[in-house]
Amino acid sequence: MSPKLHPQPILSPAEDASGGWVLASDYVLVACGYRFTILAGFWTDLASVPRICWRIAPPAEPDTCAPALIHDALYRTALLPRAECDRLFRELLLANGENKAKAWLLWSGVRVGGWCSYGGFSQRAKAMAHVLVEKAEGTTA
Repeated sequence: MSPKLHPQPILSPAEDASGGWVLASDYVLVACGYRFTILAGFWTDLASVPRICWRIAPPAEPDTCAPALIHDALYRTALLPRAECDRLFRELLLANGENKAKAWLLWSGVRVGGWCSYGGFSQRAKAMAHVLVEKAEGTTA
């Protein structure tokens, strides 16, 4: 299935030992009642799925990239309450074409394990310089 959110983020593999991905160009998405702006250079690991689960939910597949990028930005900056970040993650997954069962599974994973990474990153100030989240009137998925 092709992703439905437009535009999709342009990511490059991180060149350092951290692994993950770096946003190659600024990313702006209006969806689910918000305008998300994430500037080029933002680092993400996309979906933080344990390696044992990659057959079911690989961390970097088209239907999860945009929602995972936004979720990482929201978690790292703590601009919204954690429950709202997770709710938006699920809504964005569904809006991007992910099936309901997998969206629920990924949402459940962040609800159970996300507490350990929400807002506690040592690079929060750097993330804040890369992320802007605003309420957007009259938006749909």
